[in-house]
Amino acid sequence: MKTVKTKIIIVLTIGIMTAFNGCEHDSFIQTVCGVENPTKNLPWLKNSIDNFKTSTTSVLTSINLYKYKSTDIIEMTWNLIGIADVPTGALFTCTGERLYSCGGLQQFDSCNYVLNNSNFINVLWKKE
Repeated sequence: MKTVKTKIIIVLTIGIMTAFNGCEHDSFIQTVCGVENPTKNLPWLKNSIDNFKTSTTSVLTSINLYKYKSTDIIEMTWNLIGIADVPTGALFTCTGERLYSCGGLQQFDSCNYVLNNSNFINVLWKKE
């Protein structure tokens, strides 16, 4: 009986630690923008993820893939630490060109138009 309690305590401890610490998750294996595993093999995207890891002002929350008029569009979203009313995301082409900034106090948020007229394909990366 004591070993069962010990095992349960260990499993619960690991579960709680994982839930509160969070982790980065990128299990997208499909080909995107002509490469497999884009979060590792698209240099600009990998560099963006690495830069967020060392940022003291923002935390990357997700990277999503959309199809807009047969073109892959990559949406990155982030949370800002102690900063308000500025964009908290952006849409990018496969080459890393920023198409639009998303959110914040903008007269017109083009992201909403593009995303509302796109097909969501999959999550490429997310902070859990």
